[in-house]
Order: sequence, then structure tokens, then C-alpha cells
Amino acid sequence: MKDHKQFILTWEVKRQEGKLKYVLKHGGLAGTFALIGVVMGSVLLYNSPSTYSFAYYLPTYFCVFFGVSLVAIVKFMFEWDKNEKKYSKGLNE
Repeated sequence: MKDHKQFILTWEVKRQEGKLKYVLKHGGLAGTFALIGVVMGSVLLYNSPSTYSFAYYLPTYFCVFFGVSLVAIVKFMFEWDKNEKKYSKGLNE
């Protein structure tokens, strides 16, 4: 019961920013973290930083960022709808 009340309180704050801002912000964050992971992985695993060519991998980085962001945006759209149903159900109880 405590978790349910905590969800209601936190979702009340998150939903004030609106669906579009919530979805785009979280999708962009997911893409950013994926991009950081890919850049760090390619620097540390494939080449030493002295021989590393950022420009060579730039198209790959753009694909990773936009691909992960797009998938995350779809995921967060479904999550928003699920949380809205859970929120409205919780208010009616």
C-alpha cells in the first residue's frame, strides 16, 4: 500500500510536465547514455585514445543515438499510458 501511495505522489509530479516533454526527455536521455556507452567502449576496447578517429565512427554514433532514442520514445509512450491508467485507478480507490 505504501508503494502505491508513493507511486501516486511521484507520478503526480512527473505528469505535470506533459506527455510530450516526458517522452522526449526520457527518450533523449536513453539515447545519450547509449551514445556515451558506445563512445567509451570504442575508445577503451578498440583503439587507444591516441590513434582513435572520432570522425571515422561518427556515422555509427549518429545511428546509435537516433536508433536508441526512437525505440525509447516508443517505449516511454506506452509507459506513459500504463502509468496514467495506474494513476487514475489509484485515485478511484
